[in-house]
Amino acid sequence: MSVFGSENRYGLVAQGFHWITAILIVGNWLIAGSWGQDTSSPLMRAHQSIGFTVFILVLLRLIWRLFDRRPVLPPMPGLMAFAAKASHWLLYALMVAVPLSAIVGTWREGNALLIYGGEIEPLISASRRIGH
Repeated sequence: MSVFGSENRYGLVAQGFHWITAILIVGNWLIAGSWGQDTSSPLMRAHQSIGFTVFILVLLRLIWRLFDRRPVLPPMPGLMAFAAKASHWLLYALMVAVPLSAIVGTWREGNALLIYGGEIEPLISASRRIGH
């Protein structure tokens, strides 16, 4: 199997992005909210690290998509073809928007991101935010 895609199938890199992202999203969903109110919980840290990883992987996946060939869709009626493409792009949009909104929300609350064993402080301090 080739690293790059062909007319018939996705390549190894695209498949790797797909399955790693899918596993991380399902795993993150399973641990979501299980830490209760303790924002320093190891599960909270894992959740934020996994979410950040998904965000980065999806960005890399979109970049890879610019250079990779994708399989040709089978013939289908116009509305079905539109729905297939629209749902595909909607999934990409959600995989970017959900982690990005969590990052922004965490920072707007004045909290640091707890990822990879470290902390990333908000880019704008709570005292400089609009409305405060």
